Amino acid sequence: MIPSEPDWVADIAARNNFIVEKFANGFEDGGDDLVLDELKGQLDETIDADAIDLSEFREGESRRAFNRANARAEVIALEQQRRALLKTLGDIKEELRDVFRKENFNAATGVGESKDGVPLGKITMRLNKLHFETKDLRLLGDDPKVQLRITVKALRAGAPPPAPPMGPTNFTRVIDATALQMQSKITDVLKASAVGPFAPISSADAEIVIDILDKRPGRNDMLLGSASLRLKEISDQESHDFVLRFKMRMENGDLLPTESSLFFNVIFQYSKAQPVRARIAQAKEALRAVELELARMKAGLEPDGAAEEEEEA
Repeated sequence: MIPSEPDWVADIAARNNFIVEKFANGFEDGGDDLVLDELKGQLDETIDADAIDLSEFREGESRRAFNRANARAEVIALEQQRRALLKTLGDIKEELRDVFRKENFNAATGVGESKDGVPLGKITMRLNKLHFETKDLRLLGDDPKVQLRITVKALRAGAPPPAPPMGPTNFTRVIDATALQMQSKITDVLKASAVGPFAPISSADAEIVIDILDKRPGRNDMLLGSASLRLKEISDQESHDFVLRFKMRMENGDLLPTESSLFFNVIFQYSKAQPVRARIAQAKEALRAVELELARMKAGLEPDGAAEEEEEA
Protein backbone atom coordinates (compact mmCIF):
# COMPACT_ATOMS: atom_id res chain seq x y z
CA MET A 1 0.00 0.00 0.00
CA ILE A 2 1.39 3.35 -1.09
CA PRO A 3 1.26 5.91 1.69
CA SER A 4 -0.66 9.23 1.02
CA GLU A 5 1.23 12.41 0.01
CA PRO A 6 2.27 14.43 3.02
CA ASP A 7 0.81 17.95 3.32
CA TRP A 8 4.17 19.64 3.12
CA VAL A 9 4.85 17.99 -0.24
CA ALA A 10 1.51 19.20 -1.57
CA ASP A 11 2.31 22.76 -0.38
CA ILE A 12 5.66 22.75 -2.21
CA ALA A 13 4.06 21.53 -5.41
CA ALA A 14 1.36 24.21 -5.26
CA ARG A 15 3.95 26.91 -4.62
CA ASN A 16 6.01 25.75 -7.60
CA ASN A 17 2.94 25.79 -9.84
CA PHE A 18 2.16 29.36 -8.74
CA ILE A 19 5.69 30.53 -9.55
CA VAL A 20 5.56 28.91 -12.99
CA GLU A 21 2.22 30.50 -13.84
CA LYS A 22 3.28 33.96 -12.59
CA PHE A 23 6.70 34.28 -14.17
CA ALA A 24 6.31 32.07 -17.23
CA ASN A 25 2.82 33.08 -18.30
CA GLY A 26 2.79 36.59 -16.74
CA PHE A 27 -0.29 36.93 -14.58
CA GLU A 28 -0.91 37.53 -10.95
CA ASP A 29 -3.14 35.50 -8.74
CA GLY A 30 -5.69 38.00 -7.57
CA GLY A 31 -8.10 35.52 -6.12
CA ASP A 32 -10.58 32.91 -7.05
CA ASP A 33 -12.35 35.18 -9.60
CA LEU A 34 -9.25 35.36 -11.88
CA VAL A 35 -10.29 34.49 -15.47
CA LEU A 36 -7.27 33.66 -17.61
CA ASP A 37 -9.20 33.90 -20.90
CA GLU A 38 -9.87 37.61 -20.30
CA LEU A 39 -6.21 38.51 -19.87
CA LYS A 40 -4.61 40.41 -22.79
CA GLY A 41 -2.14 38.59 -24.98
CA GLN A 42 -1.47 34.93 -25.47
CA LEU A 43 -0.32 33.67 -22.10
CA ASP A 44 1.08 30.45 -23.46
CA GLU A 45 2.93 32.03 -26.39
CA THR A 46 6.70 31.77 -26.37
CA ILE A 47 9.19 34.20 -27.92
CA ASP A 48 11.32 32.81 -30.72
CA ALA A 49 14.45 34.97 -30.73
CA ASP A 50 15.76 33.21 -33.82
CA ALA A 51 12.66 34.24 -35.78
CA ILE A 52 13.19 38.01 -35.29
CA ASP A 53 13.67 39.67 -38.74
CA LEU A 54 15.93 42.76 -38.69
CA SER A 55 15.74 43.43 -42.47
CA GLU A 56 13.08 46.13 -42.07
CA PHE A 57 15.19 47.83 -39.44
CA ARG A 58 18.22 47.76 -41.73
CA GLU A 59 16.16 49.09 -44.67
CA GLY A 60 14.91 51.97 -42.53
CA GLU A 61 18.44 52.86 -41.47
CA SER A 62 19.63 52.73 -45.10
CA ARG A 63 16.78 54.98 -46.21
CA ARG A 64 17.52 57.51 -43.49
CA ALA A 65 21.22 57.52 -44.38
CA PHE A 66 20.33 58.01 -48.05
CA ASN A 67 18.01 60.92 -47.19
CA ARG A 68 20.70 62.53 -45.04
CA ALA A 69 23.18 62.32 -47.91
CA ASN A 70 20.66 63.85 -50.28
CA ALA A 71 19.93 66.62 -47.78
CA ARG A 72 23.64 67.45 -47.48
CA ALA A 73 23.93 67.59 -51.29
CA GLU A 74 20.88 69.86 -51.49
CA VAL A 75 22.33 72.17 -48.83
CA ILE A 76 25.54 72.47 -50.86
CA ALA A 77 23.53 73.24 -54.03
CA LEU A 78 21.45 75.86 -52.19
CA GLU A 79 24.61 77.50 -50.83
CA GLN A 80 25.99 77.74 -54.37
CA GLN A 81 22.71 79.18 -55.63
CA ARG A 82 22.68 81.72 -52.80
CA ARG A 83 26.22 82.89 -53.63
CA ALA A 84 25.28 83.24 -57.32
CA LEU A 85 22.18 85.30 -56.46
CA LEU A 86 24.21 87.56 -54.15
CA LYS A 87 26.65 88.22 -56.99
CA THR A 88 23.81 88.92 -59.43
CA LEU A 89 22.17 91.26 -56.94
CA GLY A 90 25.42 93.16 -56.46
CA ASP A 91 25.89 93.53 -60.22
CA ILE A 92 22.34 94.88 -60.68
CA LYS A 93 22.78 97.37 -57.82
CA GLU A 94 25.97 98.63 -59.45
CA GLU A 95 24.03 99.03 -62.71
CA LEU A 96 21.40 101.06 -60.83
CA ARG A 97 24.08 103.33 -59.38
CA ASP A 98 25.33 104.00 -62.93
CA VAL A 99 21.79 104.94 -64.02
CA PHE A 100 21.34 107.30 -61.08
CA ARG A 101 24.47 109.17 -62.12
CA LYS A 102 22.46 110.38 -65.13
CA GLU A 103 18.84 110.22 -64.01
CA ASN A 104 16.59 111.26 -61.13
CA PHE A 105 13.23 109.53 -60.85
CA ASN A 106 10.40 111.94 -60.01
CA ALA A 107 7.92 109.96 -57.91
CA ALA A 108 5.35 112.78 -58.13
CA THR A 109 5.14 112.62 -61.93
CA GLY A 110 6.11 108.95 -62.37
CA VAL A 111 8.71 109.93 -64.98
CA GLY A 112 12.49 110.04 -64.83
CA GLU A 113 14.34 113.30 -65.33
CA SER A 114 17.82 114.19 -66.45
CA LYS A 115 20.20 115.90 -64.03
CA ASP A 116 19.11 119.16 -65.68
CA GLY A 117 15.44 118.47 -64.90
CA VAL A 118 14.33 117.51 -68.43
CA PRO A 119 11.58 114.82 -68.42
CA LEU A 120 12.66 111.58 -70.08
CA GLY A 121 9.22 110.26 -71.05
CA LYS A 122 8.81 109.18 -74.68
CA ILE A 123 5.98 107.56 -76.67
CA THR A 124 6.60 105.73 -79.93
CA MET A 125 3.72 104.37 -82.00
CA ARG A 126 3.24 102.45 -85.21
CA LEU A 127 -0.23 102.61 -86.72
CA ASN A 128 -0.94 99.37 -88.54
CA LYS A 129 -4.54 99.56 -89.68
CA LEU A 130 -7.56 101.87 -89.46
CA HIS A 131 -10.64 99.72 -89.80
CA PHE A 132 -14.20 100.91 -90.47
CA GLU A 133 -17.24 98.71 -90.51
CA THR A 134 -19.34 99.27 -93.60
CA LYS A 135 -22.27 100.44 -91.49
CA ASP A 136 -20.06 103.14 -89.95
CA LEU A 137 -18.99 104.63 -93.27
CA ARG A 138 -22.19 106.64 -93.52
CA LEU A 139 -21.11 108.45 -90.34
CA LEU A 140 -18.16 109.91 -92.27
CA GLY A 141 -20.46 111.79 -94.65
CA ASP A 142 -20.43 112.03 -98.44
CA ASP A 143 -17.05 111.91 -100.19
CA PRO A 144 -15.31 111.54 -96.80
CA LYS A 145 -11.87 112.83 -96.05
CA VAL A 146 -10.50 112.11 -92.58
CA GLN A 147 -7.37 112.67 -90.54
CA LEU A 148 -6.16 111.11 -87.30
CA ARG A 149 -4.98 113.39 -84.50
CA ILE A 150 -2.93 111.93 -81.64
CA THR A 151 -2.44 113.90 -78.42
CA VAL A 152 -1.39 113.17 -74.85
CA LYS A 153 -3.75 114.64 -72.26
CA ALA A 154 -3.64 114.84 -68.47
CA LEU A 155 -6.17 112.68 -66.64
CA ARG A 156 -6.73 115.18 -63.84
CA ALA A 157 -8.59 118.39 -64.52
CA GLY A 158 -6.37 121.43 -64.17
CA ALA A 159 -3.13 119.43 -64.28
CA PRO A 160 -0.34 120.86 -66.45
CA PRO A 161 -0.08 119.36 -69.94
CA PRO A 162 2.00 116.15 -69.86
CA ALA A 163 3.45 116.86 -73.29
CA PRO A 164 4.01 119.78 -75.66
CA PRO A 165 1.35 120.31 -78.37
CA MET A 166 1.81 117.68 -81.06
CA GLY A 167 -0.81 118.69 -83.62
CA PRO A 168 -2.22 116.39 -86.31
CA THR A 169 -0.22 113.46 -87.58
CA ASN A 170 1.43 113.89 -90.95
CA PHE A 171 -0.83 111.64 -92.94
CA THR A 172 -4.28 112.03 -94.44
CA ARG A 173 -6.37 109.34 -96.09
CA VAL A 174 -9.03 110.20 -98.64
CA ILE A 175 -11.79 107.59 -98.53
CA ASP A 176 -13.92 106.78 -101.59
CA ALA A 177 -17.10 105.71 -99.83
CA THR A 178 -18.72 104.27 -102.98
CA ALA A 179 -15.80 101.91 -103.62
CA LEU A 180 -15.55 100.91 -99.99
CA GLN A 181 -19.22 100.00 -99.73
CA MET A 182 -18.76 97.50 -102.55
CA GLN A 183 -16.13 95.62 -100.55
CA SER A 184 -16.50 93.31 -97.55
CA LYS A 185 -17.88 94.42 -94.20
CA ILE A 186 -14.32 94.96 -92.88
CA THR A 187 -12.70 97.92 -94.61
CA ASP A 188 -9.08 98.95 -94.03
CA VAL A 189 -8.24 102.51 -94.96
CA LEU A 190 -4.77 103.08 -93.52
CA LYS A 191 -1.34 101.75 -94.42
CA ALA A 192 1.25 101.07 -91.72
CA SER A 193 2.74 104.34 -90.54
CA ALA A 194 5.28 105.17 -87.83
CA VAL A 195 4.21 108.01 -85.53
CA GLY A 196 6.44 109.79 -83.07
CA PRO A 197 8.44 109.58 -80.99
CA PHE A 198 6.50 112.05 -78.87
CA ALA A 199 8.77 113.65 -76.27
CA PRO A 200 9.31 114.86 -73.70
CA ILE A 201 6.42 113.30 -71.77
CA SER A 202 6.49 114.84 -68.30
CA SER A 203 3.82 112.77 -66.48
CA ALA A 204 2.63 109.17 -66.42
CA ASP A 205 -0.79 110.30 -65.16
CA ALA A 206 -2.03 110.84 -68.69
CA GLU A 207 -3.66 109.17 -71.67
CA ILE A 208 -3.14 108.92 -75.41
CA VAL A 209 -6.18 110.27 -77.26
CA ILE A 210 -6.73 109.36 -80.92
CA ASP A 211 -9.34 111.44 -82.75
CA ILE A 212 -10.85 111.07 -86.21
CA LEU A 213 -11.27 114.53 -87.77
CA ASP A 214 -13.49 115.54 -90.67
CA LYS A 215 -11.15 117.23 -93.19
CA ARG A 216 -13.77 118.10 -95.80
CA PRO A 217 -13.95 121.77 -96.72
CA GLY A 218 -16.08 123.77 -94.36
CA ARG A 219 -16.25 121.07 -91.67
CA ASN A 220 -13.66 122.77 -89.43
CA ASP A 221 -12.01 119.50 -88.36
CA MET A 222 -15.21 118.30 -86.73
CA LEU A 223 -14.71 115.30 -84.45
CA LEU A 224 -16.09 112.13 -86.05
CA GLY A 225 -14.77 109.58 -83.57
CA SER A 226 -12.38 109.11 -80.65
CA ALA A 227 -10.50 106.43 -78.66
CA SER A 228 -8.03 106.59 -75.78
CA LEU A 229 -5.39 104.57 -73.91
CA ARG A 230 -4.07 105.34 -70.43
CA LEU A 231 -0.30 105.35 -70.01
CA LYS A 232 -0.70 103.28 -66.81
CA GLU A 233 -1.75 100.37 -69.03
CA ILE A 234 1.66 100.37 -70.74
CA SER A 235 3.83 101.35 -67.75
CA ASP A 236 6.04 98.24 -68.03
CA GLN A 237 8.04 100.00 -70.81
CA GLU A 238 7.49 97.01 -73.11
CA SER A 239 6.15 97.04 -76.66
CA HIS A 240 2.39 96.36 -76.88
CA ASP A 241 -0.04 95.64 -79.70
CA PHE A 242 -3.45 97.24 -79.18
CA VAL A 243 -6.82 97.37 -80.87
CA LEU A 244 -8.81 100.42 -79.80
CA ARG A 245 -12.46 100.67 -80.78
CA PHE A 246 -13.73 104.12 -81.63
CA LYS A 247 -16.72 105.92 -80.27
CA MET A 248 -18.26 107.42 -83.42
CA ARG A 249 -20.49 110.47 -83.65
CA MET A 250 -24.00 109.33 -84.48
CA GLU A 251 -26.46 111.27 -86.63
CA ASN A 252 -27.98 112.76 -83.45
CA GLY A 253 -24.51 113.99 -82.32
CA ASP A 254 -23.87 111.41 -79.57
CA LEU A 255 -20.56 109.53 -79.39
CA LEU A 256 -21.36 105.80 -79.10
CA PRO A 257 -19.15 102.66 -79.18
CA THR A 258 -18.72 100.94 -82.55
CA GLU A 259 -16.68 98.11 -84.06
CA SER A 260 -14.53 100.52 -86.09
CA SER A 261 -11.01 100.19 -84.71
CA LEU A 262 -7.40 101.29 -84.86
CA PHE A 263 -4.70 98.59 -84.80
CA PHE A 264 -1.36 99.89 -83.55
CA ASN A 265 1.83 99.17 -81.62
CA VAL A 266 2.98 101.45 -78.80
CA ILE A 267 5.74 101.71 -76.21
CA PHE A 268 5.97 104.23 -73.37
CA GLN A 269 9.49 104.73 -72.01
CA TYR A 270 9.95 107.01 -69.03
CA SER A 271 12.85 105.75 -66.88
CA LYS A 272 15.93 103.58 -67.17
CA ALA A 273 15.99 103.16 -63.40
CA GLN A 274 12.59 101.49 -63.04
CA PRO A 275 13.39 98.32 -65.03
CA VAL A 276 16.63 97.92 -63.07
CA ARG A 277 14.71 98.34 -59.80
CA ALA A 278 12.27 95.65 -60.93
CA ARG A 279 15.17 93.28 -61.60
CA ILE A 280 16.55 94.00 -58.11
CA ALA A 281 13.18 93.16 -56.56
CA GLN A 282 13.04 89.88 -58.50
CA ALA A 283 16.58 88.96 -57.43
CA LYS A 284 15.77 89.73 -53.77
CA GLU A 285 12.63 87.60 -53.93
CA ALA A 286 14.59 84.67 -55.37
CA LEU A 287 17.30 85.12 -52.71
CA ARG A 288 14.73 85.11 -49.88
CA ALA A 289 13.22 81.88 -51.20
CA VAL A 290 16.64 80.17 -51.34
CA GLU A 291 17.63 81.37 -47.86
CA LEU A 292 14.33 80.17 -46.39
CA GLU A 293 14.75 76.73 -47.93
CA LEU A 294 18.37 76.64 -46.80
CA ALA A 295 17.39 77.46 -43.22
CA ARG A 296 14.77 74.72 -43.24
CA MET A 297 17.23 72.16 -44.57
CA LYS A 298 19.86 73.07 -42.00
CA ALA A 299 17.29 72.84 -39.22
CA GLY A 300 16.53 69.28 -40.29
CA LEU A 301 13.06 70.11 -41.56
CA GLU A 302 11.74 68.33 -44.60
CA PRO A 303 11.33 70.50 -47.69
CA ASP A 304 7.91 70.79 -49.28
CA GLY A 305 6.83 67.47 -50.74
CA ALA A 306 9.45 65.33 -48.96
CA ALA A 307 7.01 64.05 -46.35
CA GLU A 308 4.61 62.87 -49.02
CA GLU A 309 7.40 61.11 -50.91
CA GLU A 310 8.49 59.37 -47.70
CA GLU A 311 4.94 58.11 -47.09
CA GLU A 312 4.63 56.85 -50.65
CA ALA A 313 7.98 55.04 -50.32
